[in-house]
Amino acid sequence: MNTTKMVCPISEAAAKFADCPAIIFGARAISYLQLEAHVWSSTKYLKKIGIQPQDKVVIVSPSSVEYVIVLLALWRLGAVACLMSTRLPSPSLCQAVSEVNAAVFLSSSHKILSIPQITLRKFPLEEMINFDIRDVSLSEAASVSLEQEATIMYTSGTSHEPKAVLHTYGNHYFNALGANENIPLIPGHRWLLSLPLYHVGGLAILFRVILSGAALVIPKPDEPPLDTVTKYKITHVSLVTTQLYRMLHNETVLRNSSSLKAILLGGSSLPNSLLGEAIQKQLPIYLTYGLTEMASQVATTSKIPVSDPKNSNVKVLPHRELKISSDPGGEIWVKGKTLFKGYCKNGKIILPLTEEGWFKTNDLGLLDAPGNLKVTGRKDNMFICGGENIQPEEIERYLCDLNGVEKAVVVPLEDKEFGFRPVAFLKFSDQLSLLLNKDAVVSHLEEFLPRFKIPVAFYQWPQQNSLSGIKNSRRHFMPLIQGKQDGLKQIF
Repeated sequence: MNTTKMVCPISEAAAKFADCPAIIFGARAISYLQLEAHVWSSTKYLKKIGIQPQDKVVIVSPSSVEYVIVLLALWRLGAVACLMSTRLPSPSLCQAVSEVNAAVFLSSSHKILSIPQITLRKFPLEEMINFDIRDVSLSEAASVSLEQEATIMYTSGTSHEPKAVLHTYGNHYFNALGANENIPLIPGHRWLLSLPLYHVGGLAILFRVILSGAALVIPKPDEPPLDTVTKYKITHVSLVTTQLYRMLHNETVLRNSSSLKAILLGGSSLPNSLLGEAIQKQLPIYLTYGLTEMASQVATTSKIPVSDPKNSNVKVLPHRELKISSDPGGEIWVKGKTLFKGYCKNGKIILPLTEEGWFKTNDLGLLDAPGNLKVTGRKDNMFICGGENIQPEEIERYLCDLNGVEKAVVVPLEDKEFGFRPVAFLKFSDQLSLLLNKDAVVSHLEEFLPRFKIPVAFYQWPQQNSLSGIKNSRRHFMPLIQGKQDGLKQIF
């Protein structure tokens, strides 16, 4: 990686796309030239309160114009933005803050700023911004280093406790560069910020639009994200499976979605039936596989949208490398310019790589001769039933093909005879679920799966806040079934 500094992409965008909209938020629009001025102004204020290069600054806030400007200003200073979820309960937030050894804490929430256990210097996020930029001088372009530490973000924690992931500026830069080579963006395009900035998928959108002169559209907190597709004439949007399902059942959005050029879909396995419905309705679906440790996308549908649900593989993007290990199941290994700098733990940076520099993703997959990748599941989700390997994701895909099933999670239930047996949690979407019974579900699964992979029991989706995030956190389902906790309702 180049050790010399480069012109800050915001400064470069301000020179190339001066009057093009950079951020759209409600009725407000900020041009690239205005954004550059706001970033300079915020940089000065951050210096004034004592932020130094390599200082760590925690941000806990919903996505906003102020959030974006402060992020860009911190990177211009050479500081590290520690991006934490607004969904964290106070004890977890306090623990995360103490572990990163930060200098300053920023939030748009008075309630969060009032947490007494957080003893850092605390400031309202909005205080870092002065929207009066008449006295700001733009005489010279700013610079950034590709090697500077830029963010600490957290893995989704779907199987284990979330890990603090340290990225360099270059990790995010090259991730966006390769993504834009595959799905080109130009001035006038509008990418909806449908994922939070503390999620690697959300932050990747910011970098993509900046490198291309496109606009970042930030929905207001009270605006349903899908409604904004129509309202703001969105051209590009990143969704997870649940959001796509809702889009397909929102006639207003579908009728007014002609502006859409790309729907980037990731986050979990996609049922063929759902993908087929999206293709039938002529939605421009691009599937993607990625992970926090690689700064978002690794492999994506190549160049044009998916046209066949049976051919939904993805190809590795520029600036990344990928191979399948020879281990049973075929683990996906990755490396390249987007690979993170390491996990932050106990004041140290830990980067677990093989001798050849590969990072083991714990994901399983297949790679054919032309370079198409098919992701088959998670290595740590697999369990053994009567000596046979079971990959829960395989069962979940077929369950989600049933009419009326919106989500499915399969987990192991301890069994004296077989070791473990699969059981399933189902979330129903509509009244069609009333037509389902165990015989119908089992009969459907028997068309595709051997008997030992068919769940022995089906439970109602639990009503818990911890299960309403971007991804289904499998680790939250395990104690439910193991402890047979109160409120667990068996469907059949």
